[in-house]
Amino acid sequence: MMGFKEYAWQLQKADSGLREKLAEELGIRPAVAQLLINRGVRSKEEGKRFLFPDLESLHSPELMKGLISARSKITKALEKGNKITIYGDYDVDGITSTVLLVSVLKKLGGHVSYYIPDRFTEGYGLNRRALEKIREEGTDLVVTVDCGISSLTETEYAKIIGMDIIITDHHLPPEQLPRCIMVNPAQVDCTYPWDKLAGVGVAFKLVQSILPREEWEQYLDLVAMGTIADVVPLLDENRILTKYGMEKLNSSCRPGINALKKISGFDDKVLTSERVPFSLAPRLNAAGRMGNAGQAVELLLTDSSAAALELAQTVDQYNRERQKIENSILQKAIEEIEEKNLEHQKVLVLDGEGWHPGVIGIIASRLVEIYSRPVVLISLDGEEGRGSARGIEGFNLIGTIRQCAELLTKYGGHEFAAGLTLPKKHVEELRKRINSLAEKELTSTILEPRLFLEAELDESEINLDLLDELKLLEPFGHGNPVPLFKGSSLEIEGFSYVGKQKNHLKLKLRGKQKLLEGIAFNMDNKKIPLAYRQVSVAFALEDNCWGEYRNPVLQLKDFHFNDFLHIEGINVIDRREVKRKEKYLQYLVNHGNTLIYINTLYQKERLSRILGQNEGIHYCHQGNIDGDVLGNIEHFVVYDLPLEAEKIFTLTKNIFRDIKNVNVHLIYSSEDLSVNRMFLKTILPQRSSLVKIYQVIKRVEEKGKVEIKKVIELLNEANHFSFTEYLFNHSLNIFQEINLLKPLSDEPKKYRLSSSEKVGDLSSSESFKENQRLWEEFEKFQDFMLQVDKDILGMLFLHYEGRLHNLDGILKEGGSGELGTY
Repeated sequence: MMGFKEYAWQLQKADSGLREKLAEELGIRPAVAQLLINRGVRSKEEGKRFLFPDLESLHSPELMKGLISARSKITKALEKGNKITIYGDYDVDGITSTVLLVSVLKKLGGHVSYYIPDRFTEGYGLNRRALEKIREEGTDLVVTVDCGISSLTETEYAKIIGMDIIITDHHLPPEQLPRCIMVNPAQVDCTYPWDKLAGVGVAFKLVQSILPREEWEQYLDLVAMGTIADVVPLLDENRILTKYGMEKLNSSCRPGINALKKISGFDDKVLTSERVPFSLAPRLNAAGRMGNAGQAVELLLTDSSAAALELAQTVDQYNRERQKIENSILQKAIEEIEEKNLEHQKVLVLDGEGWHPGVIGIIASRLVEIYSRPVVLISLDGEEGRGSARGIEGFNLIGTIRQCAELLTKYGGHEFAAGLTLPKKHVEELRKRINSLAEKELTSTILEPRLFLEAELDESEINLDLLDELKLLEPFGHGNPVPLFKGSSLEIEGFSYVGKQKNHLKLKLRGKQKLLEGIAFNMDNKKIPLAYRQVSVAFALEDNCWGEYRNPVLQLKDFHFNDFLHIEGINVIDRREVKRKEKYLQYLVNHGNTLIYINTLYQKERLSRILGQNEGIHYCHQGNIDGDVLGNIEHFVVYDLPLEAEKIFTLTKNIFRDIKNVNVHLIYSSEDLSVNRMFLKTILPQRSSLVKIYQVIKRVEEKGKVEIKKVIELLNEANHFSFTEYLFNHSLNIFQEINLLKPLSDEPKKYRLSSSEKVGDLSSSESFKENQRLWEEFEKFQDFMLQVDKDILGMLFLHYEGRLHNLDGILKEGGSGELGTY
């Protein structure tokens, strides 16, 4: 998913009281307790059921409306030797449901066959021609799986031509129901405790009521595959069935499953609920999309390893063809969206002549991921169009499509996925109508790509013990997603690109206490990190095993630069207080022309020795730039804590007037403050330095006269304070203003020392008072530059108009102080 789309992060609100209570009662970590709360757990008993699912906790199948009657009719058909046909569907749920009932009824000695409609010529569900064919082949009883609840007229027709029919389904029933035995927990008057079973789950409940536990357990691999692939919530019974089903799947003796694992590269790897949708399921689905779903049924039914391998190779080839066609259509769809500037439409409705109807649903899902909005893809064949639609959270897809019913020949589905057919001439009207209906419902908030983060983890919580506890939450899937966490205030210490195509980003993230490893898959370089940047990360925890070595790795889904601000063409990167300034700088100068702002020539010489000779490095010493380099600047680094506003902000205003997309790095720190104070002491005399100079004057005085040359010589010999000639001359001015010294007119560079009763106080010196004002202004400015928000600095870099008013107010109010001129 990466590419690092700009996601908004939504952090689940923590329930600290319940979290601590569950953590103590269940003996788990608070973070895991919070994950249980997020999944609806509110008590110790519910927590135990979730963490330790048990087959004994499965609900009694007899609680499901219609199941006892269905079992009775099937049992009688078996006793009479009647032919039973299982009528399924061409997706994984339908295929596994079909295999489950066919296998069980054959085991019971039944005369059993199956029928899977063709996706392209028949479509989903029961149809008359299929029923006629089934009857002609001698069928007495039809049992549907994963379909039939909406087939009112077809069930009546089955009875007319002499067949009994039992509907087992899990889809939402319509208002008018077929008049036959129905087994569906979603029926309005069904009191079964869990109504979110997959089609294979409903079929399994029938099996559970017929066979003893030691026999029905062997079919849980099929139940797990169908349940995971149909994207039903992995909670309640689905969680139990999938957990035990995954164990069966990994130890399966079923030749078809073993062949599928081998062809998928999982014959020697552990399959998880997260891997099934990307390994076994697509190959089974591909048979129905690209060829004949019956081949997938036969693959799972066969007892021959050789036949299974041949069939697995066939469905694998179908899957490869599907991928090629899918990629081609996806590229065409993206090109059309970009060329016609459609990405801002609320719902993307695209059509194409000859688009393969078996893959447009997958492509619609891909486009939803890319554009974060509902998508309807329509495959045109002559004057007819067949469409697949995919929705997003917060938008009722089928409800919106239902309001366009008069434009459609047929439609069906639910909130997140739907199918439809319509005349070609109605496509454009459907596009307009569906967007008009979505205009109010699809707000910018709903359309904003979001990551839902379940908890914030401190670095100290990230360890192997937490990883082991997280495994108690498996199997993961819809309704029980892999937990995403937030990590804050981490520093990128280093990174590298890995993988054959160098498209995965490996990161070292430094926390306050330890170093963490991170990996970002399929990184498309849109958000290239820089070493020593500070980030918050959205991540899942991954168990990295290499032999006997294990360590937790952060699988990054997104990251936000804590230090980043984009404002009017410049990027302000706030790394004030970074601990390794030189390393940060060394990395930076290797990634573009860099202008470094420093306070002293000594700093330039020091950095030149560290960084070496590099044509891309330039220095700015208090506003003076060495050479004409402004046109090529990519990075402007404020290395030293600036001494005064005028020089730094006038410089940046002039630089950024003509140059855009410059990265401004703030890497000065409070450690610079003592250096700046020392520097200022060399030019602005304080009371303490004046006292020291006066003490030297007293030492060289002879008969009331003071020779300046001797004073300077003694001061140069003294190492206990910073002395400069500028400081001395400034001090002389102050001494003259308070009548301490008077120049001798007949003896140049000699002064007369006044008697103490004639000397004024320092407060009477205008120069000294000005020094005090400058010192106060300096201290305020230093404090301002260290504490002010980066957004205010960004504005000053661009729009400084003179000296700063009310620095204290700006800091206190977070930006409400006036920025302007005196």
